[in-house]
Amino acid sequence: TSCYPGYAFYPYECVEVELTTKEVTSYVTTNVNNNFVCFGTDDKNKCIQEAARYMYQIIGVTSNGTIKVIKNMPITERPYVWNSSTGVTWPNSSIKSVINGTDFLENTSYVPSGWSDKLVTYTWTYGDIASINNPTTYTNTGTTSAKVGLVSLGDIYYSNINQREKSWIVRTPTWTMDRASTTYAYTSVDGGTSVTITNQQLARPVFYLNSDVEYISGTGTSSDPFIIN
Repeated sequence: TSCYPGYAFYPYECVEVELTTKEVTSYVTTNVNNNFVCFGTDDKNKCIQEAARYMYQIIGVTSNGTIKVIKNMPITERPYVWNSSTGVTWPNSSIKSVINGTDFLENTSYVPSGWSDKLVTYTWTYGDIASINNPTTYTNTGTTSAKVGLVSLGDIYYSNINQREKSWIVRTPTWTMDRASTTYAYTSVDGGTSVTITNQQLARPVFYLNSDVEYISGTGTSSDPFIIN
């Protein structure tokens, strides 16, 4: 099925899944070489030349038309602990704080003035996942509202449902939002590898673009990314 018929710049085949939150979400399962989009600038040349700052990739789209994207490269400031001590859930984790604060959302190098208005304040589901083979069944679950999160194991699982490697997944290991227990959280490598939450890993912010963002140009390749306004 098409991800969302209303978007001229979203010509992907997707799989629809029903998540724990009971919201139907479509994940990109094909055409993974043309899901690049610029955020933070509407200058295509600047976006390509400074891809580590401005380039993102589309993961999927929610049932109400908000577009889920992931930063193409990790935040360059530093690696992060998920949290400096064990026993903390996502809303109180230090990694959530820094990506919604001065290291990303409030960092105008990544999110210039006015661009944060294009981000949805989203209700994220968090919790513990015992097995990467069942990545949407949470224990100790809850929800929290924020503009910026991280990739989930469900994102990785459903995007790979047709057994094709996705270009946005094949990256240096980075943190996910999901814990394995009070002591361990998952990284993105191999569909989900648990490490202690006090370990240091890189972070690739994930967020939802408002459904009313305007398509300007582009075919979605890394050399001709989608430009929005």
